[in-house]
Amino acid sequence: MARNAESGTSAATDDYDDNDWEGWNYEDEGMTSQEALEERSREDELERLAGEQEAPSATQNSGSDLIGGGGGGGGGGFFQGDEDALICEECERRFEDSWLLKQFTCKVCDECRDRDGKHGLITKTDAKQEYFLKDSDFTSREPPLRCIVKKNPHNNNWGDMKLFLRCQIEDRAIEVWGSEEAVEAERDRRTEQKVKSKKRTFDKMIKELRMNARSSLGKQVRLNHTHEFEEQEEYDEERDVYSKKCKTCDHVNEYEKM
Repeated sequence: MARNAESGTSAATDDYDDNDWEGWNYEDEGMTSQEALEERSREDELERLAGEQEAPSATQNSGSDLIGGGGGGGGGGFFQGDEDALICEECERRFEDSWLLKQFTCKVCDECRDRDGKHGLITKTDAKQEYFLKDSDFTSREPPLRCIVKKNPHNNNWGDMKLFLRCQIEDRAIEVWGSEEAVEAERDRRTEQKVKSKKRTFDKMIKELRMNARSSLGKQVRLNHTHEFEEQEEYDEERDVYSKKCKTCDHVNEYEKM
């Protein structure tokens, strides 16, 4: 699209020059600078796509122009230079590089990174507990999940801590369990199981407390017991000792006579 600087209108043409943009007063069209940049980006993208469609088919099938695939009729390759035209999965704008792309091959620009949400980091232990994954789900399934290895902040003598991208963990859990609903169903089942286990532990503790209370009450009764001895006394000739037995308990009172 070529811009007319005086009238502020646009007309379709096959060739355009950057000079058309330099003379274009976007304010006359009621646009902000950001909207003008987005408009130019869309124009550039349209021209690039039009150039690709006009390219000879022989160039598209050439093995020397493809990376990672054969040059015949099969797919699997991509043209050199495509990696320079990355599209953010969130804002759908082009970007060259980002932290998520370097660390996790996640095509999201730095401006769209949700640090506290789906682009946050999660340890392997928490990922296994929250999303019910096994060790094999991290490495054996294709593609293996990428992670950042850091020293354990709690104790340097402990093993290194592996940090994964939460959105990739969520996708892997859906792959393992079949659907997001299945993951939630398993979470509900395990939560219910924990509640039942806690209830059994609580009931057992209450039962033990009641038994201990009864036991201590019996000891207290025995401590406050007053012995009532039988009138008949027994005499031990070898020891020269007399004794009487309590009527209600097994206590035996021994004494000597002068």
